[in-house]
Amino acid sequence: MADNIKSSNDKLYERLFLFSYGSFLTYCLVGHIQVFHTPLQLISNAAIVLLLVGFLLQYRYCSRTEFLTYTILMVLSIVTSIYNNNFAFFKLMLFAGAIRYVSFRKIIRFDLKLRIFLIILVSFLCRVGIAADQVYYYNGIMRRSLGFTNPNALGVAVFILVCDYVYLAGKNIKYKHLVISLLIMIWLFYVARCRTAVAAILILLILAWLYKAIPDIFTLRISETMFYLLPFLFSG
Repeated sequence: MADNIKSSNDKLYERLFLFSYGSFLTYCLVGHIQVFHTPLQLISNAAIVLLLVGFLLQYRYCSRTEFLTYTILMVLSIVTSIYNNNFAFFKLMLFAGAIRYVSFRKIIRFDLKLRIFLIILVSFLCRVGIAADQVYYYNGIMRRSLGFTNPNALGVAVFILVCDYVYLAGKNIKYKHLVISLLIMIWLFYVARCRTAVAAILILLILAWLYKAIPDIFTLRISETMFYLLPFLFSG
């Protein structure tokens, strides 16, 4: 009986988390559009409360030390967020605490589906004139946002979508996954000219191709050393 109750609770926590995550993602990608801003902001605020409820309920099953650690981090994140007037860190801590009983793969699958829908939705709203198409020019070349706040915001949204797609393919990644991702990258470059996002997708696809061709390549010492050094090299 206890196992059934715990299983039922796990499903409840999962639904609370996915609803909250979906609310944040929707507000992030669509909330800049004036007609949707206020209602999505209210839903996003309600989602914070739901995450807090989920966080408190599920930690009945964890050790006192673990609960105390997360509570201290949560309080610190609130103080930091109020001081900086930026609640991104607080939301991150909420997610870290509420993700305990949620499958990471399920979150990625949910993110992929919702992200595809939202990107298409914003593009449609742009086409019908509800969302503004922010147009910029770089060396005489037009960069479009397709309804997002700017072309780079579109680039980030699409890059994360490709990351989701490649991650879900995992060890079973096939050339069709790489081709589809490559076509998305070409489309993004043609529309928004997001060089950073396009370069990031290209690097991701090269790594995915290497993994498919040589599955053990990332366990080699040279690969581990490269991953340690790359952040420092690119930070300069």
